[in-house]
Amino acid sequence: MTNNSATEAAAGKADLIRRLKKAQGVGACLSGDPRHIKNLCAEAATALTAEGIELASLREREEELEEECREIKQLAADNFKRAKVAEARAETAERERDEARTDAERYRYLRERDLDTINKGGIFAGMTPKNIILNLDCLDREVDAARAITGKD
Repeated sequence: MTNNSATEAAAGKADLIRRLKKAQGVGACLSGDPRHIKNLCAEAATALTAEGIELASLREREEELEEECREIKQLAADNFKRAKVAEARAETAERERDEARTDAERYRYLRERDLDTINKGGIFAGMTPKNIILNLDCLDREVDAARAITGKD
């Protein structure tokens, strides 16, 4: 209920109480004309009915707004959860990308090693039992062949 509506409702109640007290006082003074009191009571009943309808309408609107707020809060919570899931997926994808990049850089390092590395020392790719050093396209072919045999792509 808005402050303005609440103020108007309170003023209406106060006016009604004032009228009823006046009616009681008038009734005591009129002692022979109950029609006047009956009219005042009818006016009071009409005012109460109108006020009751207005209050019921305001309460109904308040309940509608509260329900709308609950729905909006639930949507926000659902969206927050979806955002967290998406964020976790993005982090996983970034980590996997970085791991793949590192693996590719390692392979590239081995692939581009000089065939003389065995004599100079250092890391190189070789194949046994042939005991040969592999690099570039030869290394690619041998790695692809080994992966095809083991079924790992």
